[in-house]
Amino acid sequence: MLTGPAADQKINLTAPTSRICKGKRGRDWIQGDDLVITVGARQIILAGALTPTGTDQGALHPSLHTARTNCDTAGIPDRMRAHLADAGFASEATFTTPAEGILLVCTTNEHTQTSHTPTGDDTLNAQPAEPITSPSRQAMTRRLATPAGTSLYHRRSAMVEPAFAQLFNPGGRRLHTRGPAKHTEITIMIASHNAGKYLRTHHPQTSNPHPPT
Repeated sequence: MLTGPAADQKINLTAPTSRICKGKRGRDWIQGDDLVITVGARQIILAGALTPTGTDQGALHPSLHTARTNCDTAGIPDRMRAHLADAGFASEATFTTPAEGILLVCTTNEHTQTSHTPTGDDTLNAQPAEPITSPSRQAMTRRLATPAGTSLYHRRSAMVEPAFAQLFNPGGRRLHTRGPAKHTEITIMIASHNAGKYLRTHHPQTSNPHPPT
């Protein structure tokens, strides 16, 4: 027996693969796509893809796997030593799935995590903004609360957020294509972003080809 969508369900007829997603500030909702990127040193994007669910949950480890594959293909064998992710990725599956290197996933929010600097060896009393229920979430919170964990997690925002801004700065936060073509557009945008980073690093004179006279 074939079943269709419920009578009260609606889809976007011009972008059927899009989803209802949280807006940039997290306080509004938009019809769109959720882009997950994995960023390495010097804000190079190692992997990037639009998630089919419209949320970050469940997307961290697939992105890390793609990043590892891309690095191997490019002949970059360096081991990934740590992965820093915001609270949107927090879930039982994210906490318990093995990863290459240290995994630090915020269990509260960015401001709470980066503003708290524990002292001493006893980090079990660190209180997050939300209740902690599972052992895996408790373990992640203790890991983040250590001096080393807090110091390392401070680097997340400065690595990832500028990459998002630079990726969308030329044309705004809107794609020019829909359907399967939008995945190709994202791939081209990421390749262009990385090429620009490479040129500015290795050929700094090309960043301003027409200097004032």
